[in-house]
Amino acid sequence: MNSTQPSASVRASAAVRPSASVRARKRLRFLRTRLRELRMIGKALVSTKHPILVHIIPNRRCNLACTYCNEFDDFSKPVPLEEMKNRLDILAGMGTSVITISGGEPLMHPEIDQVIRHIRSHG
Repeated sequence: MNSTQPSASVRASAAVRPSASVRARKRLRFLRTRLRELRMIGKALVSTKHPILVHIIPNRRCNLACTYCNEFDDFSKPVPLEEMKNRLDILAGMGTSVITISGGEPLMHPEIDQVIRHIRSHG
């Protein structure tokens, strides 16, 4: 092989470079994310009378058994949907900026889609 020729891996990586429109969309998404973060930081600096980040645990059950984890069990029932909605309404009323879903395995909650829908309905 001639030493002036680029290797096959270099030629392949140059061939898969994203198009200008893909790069522009990624850049726009990045800028939107940073703007959302700056708004959250600004809100936190202006008012300290609301929670910034809240973790909710709709379900402690998990289908794994990670040795490092102590956030699960295999017999608890999921939090009922109406109770989750009540808690989420309280958090929304407090002006919570970010809600994350944690617990055992949240996707094992039988109504997790409705929980997420309710979170998103508050903005």
